[in-house]
Amino acid sequence: MAMGKTSRRAFLRGWVALTGALALASVVGACAPKAEPTAPPTTPAEKPATPKPAVEKEVIELVEWNGLAGPDGEIWMSIVERYNQGPGKEAGIYLKSEIYEANVLYTKAMATYGAGEPIDILLAGATNTAVMVGKDMLAPLDDLMSGVGVGWNDFYPSTIDTFTFEGKRYCVPTEVSNYTIFFNTDHAEEAGLDVSSFPKDKEGFIEWAKAVTKIKDDTFEVTGLVIPGSGGLPYRWWFQGLYQNEGSLLSEDLRKAAFNTDAGKEACQFVLDCFDTHKVSNRELLDARKAFKSLYGSIIQDGSWMGPAFAEQEGLNFDSAMLPVYGHKLFGYAITMGEVVMRHDPEEPGRLDAVANWLKWRSEDPAWNFEVPTVPVRKLHGENPKIRGMPYMAPFIDMVPYGVEAPPIAEYGELSGRITEILDTVWSKDISIDEGLAKAEEQVDEILAG
Repeated sequence: MAMGKTSRRAFLRGWVALTGALALASVVGACAPKAEPTAPPTTPAEKPATPKPAVEKEVIELVEWNGLAGPDGEIWMSIVERYNQGPGKEAGIYLKSEIYEANVLYTKAMATYGAGEPIDILLAGATNTAVMVGKDMLAPLDDLMSGVGVGWNDFYPSTIDTFTFEGKRYCVPTEVSNYTIFFNTDHAEEAGLDVSSFPKDKEGFIEWAKAVTKIKDDTFEVTGLVIPGSGGLPYRWWFQGLYQNEGSLLSEDLRKAAFNTDAGKEACQFVLDCFDTHKVSNRELLDARKAFKSLYGSIIQDGSWMGPAFAEQEGLNFDSAMLPVYGHKLFGYAITMGEVVMRHDPEEPGRLDAVANWLKWRSEDPAWNFEVPTVPVRKLHGENPKIRGMPYMAPFIDMVPYGVEAPPIAEYGELSGRITEILDTVWSKDISIDEGLAKAEEQVDEILAG
């Protein structure tokens, strides 16, 4: 439960150790005017005067909420503790980090704001940020972060553009969850392919997928490219294919569907061709990750966090590679998370400076990338040989500049779910591409119209 503004903002006591107290007392004594002695000391061994009581150090407490309810939350807390015991303590700042389930996190944050007790920092995605910016709940961060020496140009543009509204930046990104290729190296070598050179274009990609596919009596023994016949994974291949074909999900003002175009149709055709023309994907498949881990699937698109999980699978030898261009130019699906700063009214003196101190330190510290691991959002870390050298990580870093984020609107979850349901009927060939996109366009426009 969030503490009230008065109690949460109270100065923390007891941070000053005895040695610090003595040092402070000596400074205070040195700066004070010397009093004239009333009498000479009676003996050379006379005890010195008792030191003045130390002035208690004033500490600003900040409250940060996040939805890191898994093992990554423990790592986050250890990073926060290191800050509190080091640079935070030196600067007179204490960060109190609290974890909530993601399905209640933003509701709680907005409720505390409405009650006049806003927290300080929230870990958020683009959709939630857009909603809060629309309600004037967030502080813009351009001048604040530039003032402490954080160069915005060091962030990969794709990770901050989606948090920029009317020319103002509202987020310091923490990580980007992007998706690229994992492929079975045993399958590739058996097919005579060069595992050090995964294809970058559509033709080479399809030929590779065909080479590792095994079909016997019309039954897949190995599925070359793991795309199920329904759900979020084929939607992702369609979504990024839409952008690879230079299309867009929504209009520039984000109020109308924009995907019922040649670009949207080409993206649909690619998925259907994988099922029916190239015969490298199996629409009967249900669990993509299970298929890859069981050696039934040869190529899968997934996130960097799955590298360690795949590596634990006995008998699975694999590597990662950049997503190929199967349209006209490279794009891949991505989701960036970052820290936003809640507005306070009235603004407490020193609060924003304290927030900037934490954001700068956290942004420059590489532990979050090393220990989780996560894909860097800053070139500072993306070009770090130790981070690039982590298993399977380099292609994910190389994909960051080509990330396409979901549009930052509150309705995205509803409209993407509706599109997915309709496209599922296209993948099953119950309706045509033209019919499916027209139906999806109509329903998305209805959602956006409210």
